[in-house]
Amino acid sequence: MKVLHLPTSVGGNSFALSRGEKNLNIESDVLVLHDSWLRYQSDRIVFKELPQTKIQKILEIPKIIQTIMDVRDKYDIFHFNFGTSLLDLWLQGLPLLDIPFFKRKGKIVVTYNGDDARLNNPITYKEDFGKHHNLNFYKEHTMSGKYDNAKKKRTEKFGRFADAIFALNPDLFYFLPEKTVFLPYAILNNCNKVESNKHNGKKIKIVHSPTNRQVKGTQIVIDAVNEVNSKTGNRLELILVENMQHGEALEIYKQADLAIDQLNIGWYGGFAIEMMQLGIPVMAFINDYDLRFIPKDMKKECKEAFININPLTLANKLIEVIENIHILDRYAKASYDYANKWHNINYVASITKQTYEEILG
Repeated sequence: MKVLHLPTSVGGNSFALSRGEKNLNIESDVLVLHDSWLRYQSDRIVFKELPQTKIQKILEIPKIIQTIMDVRDKYDIFHFNFGTSLLDLWLQGLPLLDIPFFKRKGKIVVTYNGDDARLNNPITYKEDFGKHHNLNFYKEHTMSGKYDNAKKKRTEKFGRFADAIFALNPDLFYFLPEKTVFLPYAILNNCNKVESNKHNGKKIKIVHSPTNRQVKGTQIVIDAVNEVNSKTGNRLELILVENMQHGEALEIYKQADLAIDQLNIGWYGGFAIEMMQLGIPVMAFINDYDLRFIPKDMKKECKEAFININPLTLANKLIEVIENIHILDRYAKASYDYANKWHNINYVASITKQTYEEILG
């Protein structure tokens, strides 16, 4: 079985999953159309930089077509990431132009990571969405509503052509076809667990790493830390990790006592998993209603692994941690066990391997 992951390296997920598949004796490679400033690993990069103009985008097309011709006869499974493909002119009304060509040569799998599926006006898409989610966040964060139809056309086309569809975030199930299946993030663990810090009255170091401040609720985090410091005599130190390559960021993560991930979406990302793999507890907003989309055992352990917060409870929860510092050790162990069980690359790859075998017959 030969698998090609393409065309993005969002969150490092495709490369980590591919390495897990290799561990399970699958020939698995990662092709990235455009490298990113985060410099996630891949096996092949078509373009080192993103195009900055429409002219540059047009000039890329011949090499993209050549790349399609180069790879389409070499693999059995084409696993697309971030709901896109190599030749995807979706904003011009020509989504996923290359998917039919790949379909003639192998099986199509697609993974959705987040904003590739979220809509600006989701309440019109699923009836119960508005009852359990912050619609203002979706309207403020996602692309302008005029792009909703273009986005839906892309997900609908994958719905017709894909033999299997995965989603990495539970909230995406409200926007995707019924055959969508939940897939945990695959995160390579390149670091050893750090020893728990003994505070002895020292400041608690909090790391927050926003790739997008609005998504993560960064201003809410800053305001909450300032509020708590004004009440407790500056017991917290907030470290913001931004615009930094992945390897550099990891060295800062290791210094933390506590991590805060996101406060809006209701799930967590690769940053949270990396912190948990280091044995550092994580605060994040986990939407209990969306947990019905994940495995039952994972749901139970997720509730035990995260310090669940939201914008209204964050400050009080930080004060609770200051007053009961030992709870960080309990969450550190639970989160470490959780991350290394549910996000282990071999475990995640076992899910995709089973799917590949089923669709190949």
